[in-house]
Amino acid sequence: YIVSGTKFDNSVVMWRTSDGAEIWRQYAKEEVERVGWSADGTYVAAGSEDYLVTVYDAKTGEVVKALPHERGIDGLTWSNSGSLLATGEERRELDDGSTQGFVRVFEFPSGDEIVSFDFGNTVNELFFSQDDRYLLAVGHGNVKVYKTEDWSLAQTLNPGFFVTFTSGTFSPDAKHVVAVGQGGGHRGSVYLWEWESGELLKRFNHTGKKIESIAWHPNGHYIAHAGHD
Repeated sequence: YIVSGTKFDNSVVMWRTSDGAEIWRQYAKEEVERVGWSADGTYVAAGSEDYLVTVYDAKTGEVVKALPHERGIDGLTWSNSGSLLATGEERRELDDGSTQGFVRVFEFPSGDEIVSFDFGNTVNELFFSQDDRYLLAVGHGNVKVYKTEDWSLAQTLNPGFFVTFTSGTFSPDAKHVVAVGQGGGHRGSVYLWEWESGELLKRFNHTGKKIESIAWHPNGHYIAHAGHD
């Protein structure tokens, strides 16, 4: 099966891959930004611009939980084992000129919010390391790594100037982080860190155009990115 979320009719659609049949369809009130499966295939979560994350029964499309947020949802991911759902909100601007952008973590099947913390700006993407020891948050200004044992901040990554990071992920062994964004007069730059030391190992740019998504091959040898080129 494949689940998809759409921009213009705000739908969440479950498809069967063998024949392309539509199994079920549900609707949000605003644009669906992100969808994702729980590790055991029981649930599908969808985050949308109506400040809501909706969790569906993957087989039937029935709404299991509706999780209200304080801003639109840009980041959403499930843990690789168990049933933790992490979400990332768009920023809010405070009266003193500073910004906030919250990461929230929910436990299933209860749907209880077990922790929330301030990333400091819009959170565009979230990823757990394969062993679920770390959570990567990618957003405006920084890339941050959190320890899931106590949700403390383990590392903040940036190249020394402001970058609007659009996507990022751990390497399969979780020793490196790659992220893409635009900043410092550069569009479509790729940044590669050894994250525990914070050392920026490489920065390269092959397209000069915005990159929307980046992924690491499971064998660790290749990185693929896609964007406006």
